[in-house]
This record gives sequence, C-alpha cells and structure tokens, in this order.
Amino acid sequence: MGMNELAEDFGLKPFSASYFDRKEGELVQDHIELCFEMIERSRSRNVTPILSIRS
Repeated sequence: MGMNELAEDFGLKPFSASYFDRKEGELVQDHIELCFEMIERSRSRNVTPILSIRS
C-alpha cells in the first residue's frame, strides 16, 4: 500500500510528489532554498517529508 492509498482510506487528499533535481543553469544557492521551501511547506501541513538522497 502506498501513501496515496493510505490517505484515501482516511478520506484525505492524495500527496504530491516532487523531485529535487537541479535544473540546468540553476544556482546551487537557489536550488538549496527551493528544497528548503518544499520541506517547510510539507512540515507546515503536518506532513513528514519522505526523502531519498542519491548521488
């Protein structure tokens, strides 16, 4: 069972998924700020971010 199926069982809206891939030409600082904002958005909605770090 995935996260969206679990949410559906409790009558919640499905979760959205995003990738933290850096866009071509995006500055490292801008990318870090975007990632931070996405994590904070999840936390402000009481959703624990699930991260998979890869090299």
